[in-house]
Amino acid sequence: MTGGAALMSDSELQVFYVDNHPWTVRYLSFATGDQETARDLAQRVWMKFLAYSRRRPLTSPRAVLRIMASDAVAEWCRRPVKDRVLPAGLAPAGLAPVPGGQDGSDARWDLQAALLTLPPDLREALLLRYYADLPPGEVARILDIPLPTLKSRLAAARAALRKAPSLAGYQVTTGGIR
Repeated sequence: MTGGAALMSDSELQVFYVDNHPWTVRYLSFATGDQETARDLAQRVWMKFLAYSRRRPLTSPRAVLRIMASDAVAEWCRRPVKDRVLPAGLAPAGLAPVPGGQDGSDARWDLQAALLTLPPDLREALLLRYYADLPPGEVARILDIPLPTLKSRLAAARAALRKAPSLAGYQVTTGGIR
């Protein structure tokens, strides 16, 4: 792209897709707790991104993609629970470690199990704020809630994670997060 003034070419879109599709699926998988749902949502996000990028020049395509993925998570969390139930056997207690036993895989699964126990509104706020790394004002806008409500949800989610049985034994650090 030249200074963001022109539409993305086909080759630029291909490179951008190859570089960013894995992140999209990982983010959506982490948010939904289900690979199949994540792949479906990722396909929708990329179709939306492609259509959008064909109409407008993008100065920051990664930011646009992150917002679209975050909007997809927000929309998914707003669905009735019966429409977003996890497949049979994929309850938090039924999560299996990542094949190959890579370092940190147990910690990732333990965190995912803890996140799946959170109510959807708390999980959604936490993922958008910390995993998608969006500023609080943007998260509040996406969720269509006041900023103080977002801050309350984030505090409640962090408190619940501190007490989560699947995270017992891990050292609690804030990483600068309050």
